[in-house]
Amino acid sequence: MAEKGSGKRQHLFIWSDVSHTSVGFALKRGWLPSDAPTVPDHIHTIWLGSFFSFENVYTWRCEEGWRVHRVAEVVDSVVPPS
Repeated sequence: MAEKGSGKRQHLFIWSDVSHTSVGFALKRGWLPSDAPTVPDHIHTIWLGSFFSFENVYTWRCEEGWRVHRVAEVVDSVVPPS
């Protein structure tokens, strides 16, 4: 388990497939989930994507709640390892 202040953040990535259209439909339109997920304390960030709406992704963080991100913008913001 990562301790607060340790700099270690654990992420959980979840993909819904094309048959889970309720996730993809909401994500494609930018609708945010209304409830916070129940997650273990050591999970810092949840990423929720859908093959129905691959251009967007949800993130959830305890301190921020749910947000929608454009995948291209997230990818462009990552600094490649040196």
